[in-house]
Amino acid sequence: MKKLKILILSVALCLFANISIAQQKEFVSVIENSESQPQLLEGILSQLNISLDLSQRIMNEAQLVAQSLEENVTIAIVDRVGTPILVAKNDNHGELHFEFALYKAKTAAMRKLPTKESDDQVFQLSNLENTNMLLGVAGGIPIFYQGQCIGAIGVTGAAEDVDLEIAQASLKVMRSPAGNYQK
Repeated sequence: MKKLKILILSVALCLFANISIAQQKEFVSVIENSESQPQLLEGILSQLNISLDLSQRIMNEAQLVAQSLEENVTIAIVDRVGTPILVAKNDNHGELHFEFALYKAKTAAMRKLPTKESDDQVFQLSNLENTNMLLGVAGGIPIFYQGQCIGAIGVTGAAEDVDLEIAQASLKVMRSPAGNYQK
């Protein structure tokens, strides 16, 4: 909390460098006053997002599962809003596989549903321009933690049911002694 106060104070002083010293001191006293702090921070959201570390662990697990099934797949992991974190393209796959894995992951993150479950909604949107290539085929799964979608994984290159199996199996890294973090 103290670091947050210091950060706010630093930003404020940079922004208000042209105001008088007395006004700066008044602003600092408002920041330091613990009763006024909730009012200053009202409206700031705290949202969970997948980390690079967790993305790498999920990616590694997905690759191990694909190898055990002797499948050549391309895998994409995105954050909660669909921004790519990691993409592992199979050496024998082209741009289309890369894009499909990414769009499966984006669709799952944006819809907060597995891609197969959202296909009716996706295909209804398909006549609209700029739907960001939403895909309604199996292989995309949202990743949940504490009830919030923190990202998604998309797998493509095998049969749809195998893509889905790999994606689901990769999320076992979300389970720990602290509990099952999937939705």
